Amino acid sequence: MKFNGIDRPDLDGCSIDELLARAGVQTRGVAVAVNAHVIRRNDWPQTVPLPSDQVEVVTATAGG
Repeated sequence: MKFNGIDRPDLDGCSIDELLARAGVQTRGVAVAVNAHVIRRNDWPQTVPLPSDQVEVVTATAGG
């Protein structure tokens, strides 16, 4: 799969919450999209992206 634009075959077969942990991503203030569709946080444990999917992680930041 592509994770934030980088090929990450080591994350294939992982649920979203597992791949975030493996990639070292803090989950507070984070949104995840698979193929441009935002996945609800409650669905992360049972959502397993396909190897051909593109996963994008966006972190909210405070400021102006």
